Amino acid sequence: MNLENFNQSLESDDLRMSKSTQLHESRDLVVAKELPSMNLLQLLEFLTDFQSIEREVYVPKLHRRENDTEHSYNLALAGWLIVEKDKLPLNADLVIKYALVHDLVEVYAGDTSALDDEGRKTKIAREKTALKRLDNDQLTTELAAMIEEYEEQANPESRFVYSLDKLMATFMLIHGQSSVWREHGITYTDWQDRFLSKLQVSPYLQPYTQELLHQLRMNPHLLAD
Repeated sequence: MNLENFNQSLESDDLRMSKSTQLHESRDLVVAKELPSMNLLQLLEFLTDFQSIEREVYVPKLHRRENDTEHSYNLALAGWLIVEKDKLPLNADLVIKYALVHDLVEVYAGDTSALDDEGRKTKIAREKTALKRLDNDQLTTELAAMIEEYEEQANPESRFVYSLDKLMATFMLIHGQSSVWREHGITYTDWQDRFLSKLQVSPYLQPYTQELLHQLRMNPHLLAD
């Protein structure tokens, strides 16, 4: 290719790039003129409120309580990985969504520990009121619908997340060598009576439940005598 042809080729490329840039700018301008679908500042305020909810589970090494945001993220990530690695016939996207929204009612209802027998008497009523509040807010109405779908426990994904939620909390207590069971006078038999049936809601988590039981037997000092 001679110099003249080379220069013409460059000019042609520049012209095509210019037209492409103009087209993208035109499309961006059209999008920019549309109003945003949500108020991100309001969403961040809501998410910050969610992050401020502390659970009874302590985070190893950080010497503080786990918050709802951390718990939900960890649950979503663990659920996704288990579905993928174990090649489970579950919708991973649905598992992730259920995990992310399952505790959002606690923004208004607060967290109720599984060992708080007194608080659990009003838990259902408080969370039902909180769900209505989420549903009536334009910002969170879609999230409320997903929470309702999860709480119906009508599909294997929701039952998977329900059981994994209980598994993850227990593994966290073992990992952090927490004394919470002993402080509440929970023996191994008490623990089985309270939690084992909840872990068995999803058959896909049976291997992890067996591992958890093994870990409990290996750490008897975490439970009351």
